[in-house]
Amino acid sequence: MNNKILISILTFSIFLVLIISLIPYDFNTMQNYAIKQTSNYDISLIQDFDFIPVDLKYIENINSYFVLSLKGEMYKLNDLSDTPKLIFDFSELVKLSPTYSEGALGFAIHPNFSNNFKLYIFYVGKNSTNDFRSQIKISEFQYDLTTQSIDINSEVEIIKINQEKQDHQGGTLLFDDNGLLFISIGDGWTDESQNLNSLFGKILRINVDEKQTSQNYTIPFDNPYVGLDNTRAEIYAYGFRNPFRMSYDSSRDIIWVSDSGENTIEEINILSKGGNFGWNITEGNYCFNFPEVKELSECDTNNMIFPVASYNHTRSNLIGGYATIGGLTYTGVSHPELVGKFIFGDYLERLFFLEEVNNNFDINFLLDFNSGNYLNSLSTSKNNEIILLTYSGEIFELVKSNIYYLKIIVAPIFLIGLIIYIFKYYQKMPRFNE
Repeated sequence: MNNKILISILTFSIFLVLIISLIPYDFNTMQNYAIKQTSNYDISLIQDFDFIPVDLKYIENINSYFVLSLKGEMYKLNDLSDTPKLIFDFSELVKLSPTYSEGALGFAIHPNFSNNFKLYIFYVGKNSTNDFRSQIKISEFQYDLTTQSIDINSEVEIIKINQEKQDHQGGTLLFDDNGLLFISIGDGWTDESQNLNSLFGKILRINVDEKQTSQNYTIPFDNPYVGLDNTRAEIYAYGFRNPFRMSYDSSRDIIWVSDSGENTIEEINILSKGGNFGWNITEGNYCFNFPEVKELSECDTNNMIFPVASYNHTRSNLIGGYATIGGLTYTGVSHPELVGKFIFGDYLERLFFLEEVNNNFDINFLLDFNSGNYLNSLSTSKNNEIILLTYSGEIFELVKSNIYYLKIIVAPIFLIGLIIYIFKYYQKMPRFNE
């Protein structure tokens, strides 16, 4: 074999190795470590608060961010890197627990905020009468544009649910395009998720723009249980354990609901009107039977809706975790390959995305960021980029990793340079008879 053939083989081999290095890895257990180390994504620290942020929203009308703390405070920032300004302290109303399961959990801005300056906060309230442990409360508050603050005396109580036990409150408020308020309520450590006469373990839908004599909201006429005996008309769907986070996907006109499981399965659901999502009969695609799960043939799953995606608590697996923290549909510009995909995370500092294939959703690994800070929520910047909120107080932005830039910049430059070098070297080689 002459030098010409050897150089050709060497060139082709190097080219093949570089091309293979740019192909996405197959997600399986044997490659978990390699995938983690070669992710195209990373996180960039924006700020480290001296409080625990649980919800963050950009408000276009006032060109500012509101950040809610677990303790029961609202802060205002003109930019995410700014020093937060305290505009509301209602911590005297809030019950906290050492496990972070109680406190202020979420908020929503009224769709007509530019005119009425109303916002709604989901928090766990203190018990003043000692006849129950705490109260899940959803309240309306008024923002004062002149003083740039919120008056605690402006509180209008919307919903109050007495709770005997700690944990599983849910915690998300969101408005749909019709101005109706959706509320995610956990099971409260009760067995009431299948009981349509209880608000525990449900997604509620109400109209806060109209009031009745007995309550500060009305029931939409097309709620699925309106007019039925022994049911709560506020219920839109039921059978949830702890739907801590949910979000509206305007591109698909759906609501994503991430439901945290008991000790085996984490669920991603698409909300369905009147749907029964299974808990505490099912967990994921299995029958629930603490402390394990059983096959679906061993329980009655008639008319139940199963998650569009789920993962288990085998934390050594790449697609595994502890408690799902979801999520949102990406609409930013920094990651065009993720546009339209549902991004969600896990408490154990992992990020995933759903890939829609033939009307099914597959979970794909995005990032294991190992910051030492447990994830509690995902939000977006004013540019619709993904922001991560952690229990340590730090907030991060999802960015491209150094590995990504190495792949798209350094590797091609190296390849081109190598080809040029080999070409010039080949030109200088003496010619031999074949």
